[in-house]
Amino acid sequence: MAYFPYEDGIVRESIGRMQAYIKGLLEQGLPPEGGLELTGDFAALGASLEELAGRYAQLYASHPRASNSLEQAQSLLTALTDSTEDLILVYSQPEEELLFQNPKALTFSLYRSFLYNQLIEKSKSPHRRSVEKAREIHILDPNGEIQDLFFESRSFPMEWRGKPALAYLISDKTSQRQKENNILQMAYTDSLTKAYNRHYFMLSLQDFVARRIPFSICYIDLDNLKGVNDQHGHASGDDYILAVCKLLYESFRQEDIICRIGGDEFAVLLKECDADFAQSRNHLANQRLQELADSAGYSMSYSYGVLYVGPDNQLDAEAILDAVDQRMYKHKNAKREP
Repeated sequence: MAYFPYEDGIVRESIGRMQAYIKGLLEQGLPPEGGLELTGDFAALGASLEELAGRYAQLYASHPRASNSLEQAQSLLTALTDSTEDLILVYSQPEEELLFQNPKALTFSLYRSFLYNQLIEKSKSPHRRSVEKAREIHILDPNGEIQDLFFESRSFPMEWRGKPALAYLISDKTSQRQKENNILQMAYTDSLTKAYNRHYFMLSLQDFVARRIPFSICYIDLDNLKGVNDQHGHASGDDYILAVCKLLYESFRQEDIICRIGGDEFAVLLKECDADFAQSRNHLANQRLQELADSAGYSMSYSYGVLYVGPDNQLDAEAILDAVDQRMYKHKNAKREP
C-alpha cells in the first residue's frame, strides 16, 4: 500500500504549527520587511496547503481502484501470455541467459537450441525492434525424422528487473504455410495426373524467356485418345493419360518441368538442355508406351515436337509455343502417311 502523509494528519498538523509560529511572530511585533500582510500571505499559503491535502485525499480515495485496475491488467496479460499460440522468450543482454518462457515455448523445449541457433540468433537486434519474415527451419524430431517448420520472429528491447533484455515473440507459421502450399498446389497442378497444369507451364515458360535461360521445349499430343474414350470408355482414356504421364516422369530428368496443358496434350521444359537430348527422351518414352499397349488392349503412342530456345531468342512465350506445336503436328501427320 502506498504511503500518503495526510493519513496520520501530518499535513494538517504542519499547517497548525506554522499558523501558531506566525501568530507568535506577529504578537512580538515582528512584521516582515516591505510591510506585507503576512497574515494574508499565510492565509493564501494555508489555503494552498489545504487544497494540496484535499488532492492527496482524492488520490488516496482513487488509489484502491487504480490498484485494482492494475491487478486486472496483470491478470489479463498473464492469461494472454499463457494461452497464446506464439512462443515468448526473454533473454538477458548481453549474457544471453534465458529469463522467461511462456507455456507454449515450453512445448518446444526440445527444439529450443534449433530455434535459437537458426532463428533468434539471426534476428537479434539489441537496439531496436525487428521483424524476421517466416523462415524455414529443419528440425530433427525425437523419432529421428526431419520436420520442415516455419517461424516468424519479432524482437523487442526491454528491461527485465532493471537489466537490459530482449523479448522474442515467435509465431509458428507451419500450418499457415502448409495451407498456402495446398492452395498453390491446387492452382498449379492437374487434378488427374498431379502434374503441373497449363497455368504453371506458361508461368515457367515466360520466366525462362524473360531471364534468357537456354532450354528445350517438347509439345506432346496423345494419339487416338478420343477413339479410346469412345470404344473403351473414359476410364480407359484416363488410364491412357496416366500411363503417358508416368512414363514422362520416368524418362525425363528430375529437374524437368512436366505439365498437362490440355485434355490429350503435355509439354516439357528442359532447362539448359539441347534438342537432341529432348528427342532421345521422347523416343524412349514412346517405346515404353507402345510396349504397354499389348496389355492395355488398345494402341498407345504420342506425337511430339521439340524446339531448342537459346539465350539470344527473340520470340515471346506464345510464339515459342505455337512454333513447337507446329512441329508436333508435322510429326503426327508424318505418322499418318502410308
